[in-house]
Amino acid sequence: MRLLNFKEMPDFLDATDGLAAAVCHFYQKGIGHNNKTKSGSWKAFVGANPDKVK
Repeated sequence: MRLLNFKEMPDFLDATDGLAAAVCHFYQKGIGHNNKTKSGSWKAFVGANPDKVK
């Protein structure tokens, strides 16, 4: 509720659970504040994440 600035308890908790899962995946994937590569290039991404390249 704090992160998305909800003022009161939402009526549809299943929808808010889905939204919470999406936000967690967003931050877990290294997007947003947790972004490890500042340049935004694929070369920088591959250099920072060699284990993700097959």
